[in-house]
Amino acid sequence: MGEKAYVVTFKNTDPLFAIDLSDPKNPTILGELKLPGYSAYLHPISENLLIGIGYDGDANNADFSTIKVSLFDISNPTELKELDNVVISDATTTVSYNPKAMIYNSAEGIIGLPVNGGYNSYGDEYSYYLIRVQESGLEIMHKLLHSKGSYVNIESFRGTYIGDKFFTVSDYAVKKFNFADGKELTVWTNSEGVNLVGTTAAYENKDIADIDDNIRTTIMASTQSTSKGYAVDEPDTTAGSGVTGQTTPPYNPNN
Repeated sequence: MGEKAYVVTFKNTDPLFAIDLSDPKNPTILGELKLPGYSAYLHPISENLLIGIGYDGDANNADFSTIKVSLFDISNPTELKELDNVVISDATTTVSYNPKAMIYNSAEGIIGLPVNGGYNSYGDEYSYYLIRVQESGLEIMHKLLHSKGSYVNIESFRGTYIGDKFFTVSDYAVKKFNFADGKELTVWTNSEGVNLVGTTAAYENKDIADIDDNIRTTIMASTQSTSKGYAVDEPDTTAGSGVTGQTTPPYNPNN
């Protein structure tokens, strides 16, 4: 971020470091913040705010069955602070090793991440969490249930939005929710075992044949772009565009 870098080097705790890169030959640590657990992925929200997604823990170990989303105040790099955090127990997320699975809607101030619940009990509940990000803290906006009792390939599980509707997409199903209140509106299941992600043929499946062309095109674009390594940012509001939004790579997708 400009001439500063923010990095995490996890061992037993989560030291978040702020590093001055104004002199590339002589990088200097400006400050650090030690917390239990660790952040596997850092995402800038503004010049003063940083999101960390990883796992909670204690002073000695990380708890890989408890997701932790942290909001960091980086306005003063010499005095880094954790402003707030959201903890999701008995769960894992692919964002911890694949940040391409996260979305960030900067216009609404919302991040989204796929969650596999029932981790300790080997459960099979798959939900998409939408978390509102404000300078004052974090708030879970919606927990959108995608599947319970049916297996979902967590690597295929993604979310995207079109106007005031939100979609969760996987090899199991496509679901449409009302963005404002999280109410489930429609579900297209995959009873014939056709892969719903990334193939045009999948959308000829009779179970989801009633998806209109605009939604089909949008979901196709979304699943292809997120699977190739881009977090969906602000939606394209151009009428009839059928495009979910601008895509911004968290890092080089070729790596």
